[in-house]
Amino acid sequence: MKNRLLITECEPHIREAMPRRKAVLYKVHDNSTVFLLTHSSQVAEYVYKQLKLDYKKELENVGKI
Repeated sequence: MKNRLLITECEPHIREAMPRRKAVLYKVHDNSTVFLLTHSSQVAEYVYKQLKLDYKKELENVGKI
């Protein structure tokens, strides 16, 4: 199975903390690691893009050796 970086939406288990607000958590993760849980989709997108850039830089560095 390929290890892909994903952003998924999930609902928090504790609804009592914010009863009037629709609570959505954004999770940035791959098959084995959760990198970030946040309520902000913009933060999740930013972290996702940064992790993708870091991965591409690592691949380029491996090719130079």
